[in-house]
Amino acid sequence: MSSVSHAHDASFYELVHKVLTTQHAQELEDAADRERRIRDRQSFSTVQSVAPIIEGRLPKLSELHEVLCHDLSTSGFSFYVASPPTTESLLVRLAGNGKATFLTAQVMHCRQVADGGETAFLAGCKFTGRVQIGRQ
Repeated sequence: MSSVSHAHDASFYELVHKVLTTQHAQELEDAADRERRIRDRQSFSTVQSVAPIIEGRLPKLSELHEVLCHDLSTSGFSFYVASPPTTESLLVRLAGNGKATFLTAQVMHCRQVADGGETAFLAGCKFTGRVQIGRQ
């Protein structure tokens, strides 16, 4: 993992800003979730990619798999999965407007939710850093 330049930081925040300004605000969640969050999250119903970080090893790009996101803020995001994440740390690829940003995230909670009659899980994550990923 190497440090990303300020230009990459600006690109990330620009991407998040564009997403947040074009999405509708989500309904408030229960009081416990609101208190735990540092930043307000906005609806982010898009497909992005995640992969587990196992024993501190960043996964290969081929290990990323698509997930449907639920919400996003500058401090974290949440997404739907068929089963709970198997690791606490994830590599996240956020893409939009022809740009991709890679971040690390920590799974903060995972709860079961109803999804059209089927069982799914909503995983809430906190961003922990940005990484520069080359072609793997």
